[in-house]
Amino acid sequence: MTKRKWTICTISMLAALIISLIITVNLIIDPYGEFRLIEGDYNKLKLKAEKTTALQVASKLNDGKYALVFGSSRTMLLSSEIMGEPILNFSTSIYNNPGDILALLKMLSHKQLANVTNIYFLVDINGFHYTKAATEMSSKSRLFLETLRNIGPEKIEDAWNCLVANNKQYGADNFPNNIDSYGTLHKIDKPYHEKSPFFSSHFVTPYYLKSLKAVSTFCADHAIKSTFFTAPWQQPFIRPLQIKADAILSQAAKACGNLLNFQLQQDFTGNTSFFNDPSHLNVHGLKKFIKLLHLSGKNIPQIELSPIKLPTNVLVDYNKITPETLSNIINQKQNISDADSFIQAICETKRKDLIICLYKNIEKLGQRKTAFIASSILYAKPDRIKPLLERGLLHQKLFFKNIP
Repeated sequence: MTKRKWTICTISMLAALIISLIITVNLIIDPYGEFRLIEGDYNKLKLKAEKTTALQVASKLNDGKYALVFGSSRTMLLSSEIMGEPILNFSTSIYNNPGDILALLKMLSHKQLANVTNIYFLVDINGFHYTKAATEMSSKSRLFLETLRNIGPEKIEDAWNCLVANNKQYGADNFPNNIDSYGTLHKIDKPYHEKSPFFSSHFVTPYYLKSLKAVSTFCADHAIKSTFFTAPWQQPFIRPLQIKADAILSQAAKACGNLLNFQLQQDFTGNTSFFNDPSHLNVHGLKKFIKLLHLSGKNIPQIELSPIKLPTNVLVDYNKITPETLSNIINQKQNISDADSFIQAICETKRKDLIICLYKNIEKLGQRKTAFIASSILYAKPDRIKPLLERGLLHQKLFFKNIP
C-alpha cells in the first residue's frame, strides 16, 4: 500500500468512525433529542419510548383538534382526562419560557394552528428569569441539528444504561415514571413532602414580559382562545417574598392582558391532601383545580392581585446607560421601589463598569456590601465578584472576615 493510499484509507476510517459515533449517540442514547429539551430523567432510558419532543407532540395537530398546555413541573401531570378535553402537554418539552412557546407556535402550519382549540399558559413563579429563547427552538432545521451535539463520555455511559434498562420487559413496573406521546407525565404519587415554599425568580426580565405579551398577541391574531393562570400553592411565602411575587404577577397580568391568579386560592391553601409539596398539586388536587379553572370565566370573578406595582426599572435597558447615569439614578432613587430587583437588573447586564458603580453606591439602596458579596458567592455569580477584584475593591482578609 502506497503512502497516499494509506493516508486516504486512514482518513476514511476516521470519518466513518466519527459518523458512526454520531449516529449511535443519536439513535441509541438520545433518539428524539429529548436530553436538551426535557428537564428531568423520566424518558432518559427509553429506547421503546413514544416521541415526546415539542415538535413530535405538536405533529398530532395534523390529525385532530387539541388544546395546548404550556407550563412547568406544576402542569406536567395534566392529561386529557383531567382537563376534560383532548390536550397536548408541552410542560415537559418547553419549560415555561414564553419565547420558546412563541417560537413553537410560529413553527406550526396553517392546518395545525386551525386545530388548536385553546391555549392554557401557566405563568410560573419560577420562570421569570429567562433572558432568551433556547437555540434549538429557532427553527425546525436548527432543532434537528442541535441533536448532533449530544456527544461526550457521559452520553456513552447513558447509552450503556439505556441498553441495560431496555433489555428488561418494557412496562409500568419497570418504568413507572414516563412521558407519553401527548406530553403528559405519568408518575407514582407520593405522600406530601413538607418543605419551605420559595421562588427563585425574584425579578422579571424585559424579555419575559415582551415574550408573554407576544404570545397573547399571537393568540388574538389567530383567533385562538387563551387562558393565562397561576397554580395554587399550599401556603404563601414569607411576607417580603410574597410582596415580590405579587408585584411581578401584577406586571405579568398587564403583559398578557388577563391573568387568573390562583396562587393563594382559599379552597387549596392549607390543605395538604391536594399537594405533593407546597407548590405542586397532586392528581387529586389538579382535578379539583381544573374544574375551578374552567369556571373562572363563567361563575367566579377573576381573583384580584395585590395592588403593588412592579418597579419600572426592570423595563429599562441598562445596557445603554453610563455609570454616571446609574449613579444619578441611585442618588435620586428614580423608579427604584424594589432594591433587589434593581440590583438584579444591573447585574444581568454583566457590564463591569455598571457592577463596580453599583457596588460603590449599593449602601444608598439600603443594602450592605458584604451581603452583596455573600449572595454572589452563594448563587455562584463570579461575574459580579471579578470586576471588584480587578479594581482592587475587595481585600482578601477583609473580604472573608466580613462575609456574614
